[in-house]
Amino acid sequence: MPETPQWQPIERLALLASHIDGMLESTTEQYETLQLAKPKPFVLDNDTVGRVIDVFTTQQGDLWLFDEQLRRWERGKLTTAQRQEVERLASQMLQLHEVITAILRLADELKERTIEKVLAKSDVELGLETNASEEMRILEAEAVMRNQKGDFQQAGPLNASIVRRI
Repeated sequence: MPETPQWQPIERLALLASHIDGMLESTTEQYETLQLAKPKPFVLDNDTVGRVIDVFTTQQGDLWLFDEQLRRWERGKLTTAQRQEVERLASQMLQLHEVITAILRLADELKERTIEKVLAKSDVELGLETNASEEMRILEAEAVMRNQKGDFQQAGPLNASIVRRI
């Protein structure tokens, strides 16, 4: 049987504020760190990505406790300063929900390209993926250059040299 939460009195506002602010800060740092792995996900292993998914899925499941505590305080009698702080924390919680969702989405993407997954592929599969990835970058670069007025003609020789390398 799940435990009933012990809702806190408004006098605990500073403690909850410190906790929410700390969670948002550390979660944002974790997201930025995972972003660095996006172009080279093979630096991560299955266990690391799995742990990220486990930890942030659990954290996401616990956020409702903080949301509900803030809603309970909002319905109570608050000073102006307390109300402002509760509103700020509610905004922080919205950001926290968004960052955790982004982390889980990114981790789900990264889990398909861990070092174990890369090592399990044949040389042919890796070569095809590399070429396809390079071709996509070239196409994206060409689209950007076409959108820049007058610059596309100057970029023509650069495109030709990139294509020759493929």
